[in-house]
Amino acid sequence: MPACPYAQGSWERGEVSVIITADLGRAATLKKDIPPQGRQTYVVAWTNPSLLSAEQFDRWIEQQNTIHDGVWLMGFHPDAPDNEAIDVMSIDIDYYAVILIQRLDVVVQAAAALGKTGYYSDYTEGELHTIYQREQANERY
Repeated sequence: MPACPYAQGSWERGEVSVIITADLGRAATLKKDIPPQGRQTYVVAWTNPSLLSAEQFDRWIEQQNTIHDGVWLMGFHPDAPDNEAIDVMSIDIDYYAVILIQRLDVVVQAAAALGKTGYYSDYTEGELHTIYQREQANERY
């Protein structure tokens, strides 16, 4: 599968590690025990997303970010409703959820750079508020 066009540079620089697991707890363990360093990104493919609804999965991600210790998680559940701000890609893959694990300061810097390009122009107020909350979490850290 080709790398996300927004992550192509990171992929080419060897800054992306892909982990495939049936155990959702492995993502939390990576975050806590082996956090990404520098601009490293962990892409976790969780192969049991049917164990949680999309809403439960989102709450799990939010819980992980409540006590973030400078490491941020973002996730995409296969049963989540389509987001008009994100281009739909037709990819023939198995059923799995994706969890991105990155340093919070790296996520905030990338979001600021994307913001200057107009990338977030179609985002809802709620989605923009999430970006603002992430910035605030980084400042408090």
